[in-house]
Amino acid sequence: MNKFFNEIDDVFNFGFEKMKDNYVSHCDFLGKRICIKNSNRDLEGIAKSINKDGSLNLETDDKNMVIIRNGDLLC
Repeated sequence: MNKFFNEIDDVFNFGFEKMKDNYVSHCDFLGKRICIKNSNRDLEGIAKSINKDGSLNLETDDKNMVIIRNGDLLC
């Protein structure tokens, strides 16, 4: 539990980039087709990568890259 709180402290003090590699290593959805639902719209596509601010790059079916900053991962 101490490790978790230390990492959270690092995010507040140094930003998400400090723990990005650890986070990405646990993202089993990267490279897979996913569905995202947020207040504006529903999107589907391939989860491509995580940005240094923690947002997600999603490639839609029409090959557009969309940056997702919030939403629910549905499938």
